[in-house]
Amino acid sequence: MSIEQTIDGATPVMPDASVSYYRVFIAAVQDDGALVYSEQATENGPFTSTATRLGTANYAASPLSAWTTLDGYVSILAQDRTTHNLTYIAENTAAGEDRFADPVDLGRPSGVSSFGNSILTSGLDGLTNVFALSQGKDGRIWWKYENPPQIVETVQFVIPPGMTEPVQVVAKTAYPPEQPWSDWVQMPGASSCLTACANADGRIILCSVNSNREPYINFQTGTDPLAPEIWAGWQPMIDGSVVGIDQIEMAMDGASLVHIFGRSGSRIYMKAQSDVNSDTFSDWVLFASFEQQIQDIAVSFCADGGLYVAAHVGSGNDSPIYATYQVANQTHHWTAPRVATFMRGTGPTAISLFPNADGALNMFLYNGADRTLSYTAQESGAFWRTGWPPIGEKVANYAVTQDVTPSAGDIGGN
Repeated sequence: MSIEQTIDGATPVMPDASVSYYRVFIAAVQDDGALVYSEQATENGPFTSTATRLGTANYAASPLSAWTTLDGYVSILAQDRTTHNLTYIAENTAAGEDRFADPVDLGRPSGVSSFGNSILTSGLDGLTNVFALSQGKDGRIWWKYENPPQIVETVQFVIPPGMTEPVQVVAKTAYPPEQPWSDWVQMPGASSCLTACANADGRIILCSVNSNREPYINFQTGTDPLAPEIWAGWQPMIDGSVVGIDQIEMAMDGASLVHIFGRSGSRIYMKAQSDVNSDTFSDWVLFASFEQQIQDIAVSFCADGGLYVAAHVGSGNDSPIYATYQVANQTHHWTAPRVATFMRGTGPTAISLFPNADGALNMFLYNGADRTLSYTAQESGAFWRTGWPPIGEKVANYAVTQDVTPSAGDIGGN
């Protein structure tokens, strides 16, 4: 027999270990506010030719974020067009149900009319964290996170093999928290852009650029995944070698070292973590320099086990996208920048990188003039396929993540 201390109406949290495939997933908001998604039809393959609408609500063009949950399911963060509340949508983990669970209204802090930028990521406990910047010049930084499960001691009496009398066993059982999400927490300072990266030990690292184009960094410092997170506080990353950061990106390489890249005019600067899990970084070094203004940079982990950096240089149709990447197994050795492909379109553009299941990269190109999203696939190193096949219809914004589990009701996929 067993005697258990339980929480009324609660069901223990059970891990879902089923993994079927890895497919790149794209969430997008169309011009009319519809939230849609496209994904690879097969592992490492092309993307579906048409987008699927997710729900009936309409959303603002930004912010829009996508992430993969601890158990491998897709999650999306979007801003409701009417209420301006942030909405969290995740795949449904229950087989036989609709692919996506009902949207969760995360609300917005008092005094915040809307958001202009957001990040969806996970922390030390693997649970979802939301960071958002309030719209407007103040750029206040807000944080909200999934609460960890409640840990309850259970007492059981079991009869071990070869014995006739039961023995008492005390175990700890996880139950859902009483409140699924934390309240909104305002973090110190303000930001014009914000980015995040997981440290090797799972802690979140935040980088921010203020209105003066000065970069700052902040670290989660907790070590207990079931305890409330604490932060080290914002630390400046300013020295005389860098004048004004327009964009900042972070990623962790194959040696588990986090790298920070800052775009400034026609130059890219880099900082590298001194040791695995360290809170200290090298000074800024000049990483790459070009004759024309850099429009955008993108960073990703790639098949060689290192980092890959792409930079759109110049403007207009046929302007080049350069690439440089870490040489395999040589953390501090990078290839010289070389032209990888050419831009298509004349309007304002943005690029991003995301790996396939086999590690080969996809490069996504968003053209703000005609509001189209297209992509090209990596052949090897700095060599890419020619052409930019479109993905879906015209969109106002997009976000990329991966789905590494079967969608509910579609075990095995297409």
